[in-house]
Amino acid sequence: MPDNSNIETINGTDLLLLIENATADGWQAIAHATAHSLEITRNTRSISSKTTGEVDIVDYGKYSWSGSVDGLVSFTAGIENYNELVARQLSRQKIKVVSIANSPLPANSANNPLDADIDTYDPDGLIAVNPFIDGSTYHEGTAVITSISRTATDGETVTFSMSFQGASALEPKTVSLAV
Repeated sequence: MPDNSNIETINGTDLLLLIENATADGWQAIAHATAHSLEITRNTRSISSKTTGEVDIVDYGKYSWSGSVDGLVSFTAGIENYNELVARQLSRQKIKVVSIANSPLPANSANNPLDADIDTYDPDGLIAVNPFIDGSTYHEGTAVITSISRTATDGETVTFSMSFQGASALEPKTVSLAV
């Protein structure tokens, strides 16, 4: 039986989806997200010919990517809140997104090569953390918001769902603090 004691996994709480906010001059957490997904789909293309018989031989084609975010509706300043997301969609403003693992460093740490004033929060929503540390890997790309909805159930916290589709390449990157 294999030894599974050294399996490294990522807690969903520790994976963040951030959005670039030019007004705030940096990356911000998307509202009060409770869940997010990132999907990469690769199309195939047929390379069959008359000599390949009845088998459809395929190879890789183009890829696309998309994602979604579920969260709590908030109008809190300092995060990319619900109203700001709606305004971006209605004005056809593309968003730049990053999917990265969350690391507990001070928000104003010198270890943040993209922005020293990043506004992301730990699971309790109070302590600022900085996911951009040396060696961190992440994915970055530009997307368009394809849908955003809000749900207000009697006696419950108001929530939202947002979907987006990639409008650029989704680039894997590694933070390097070397100067």
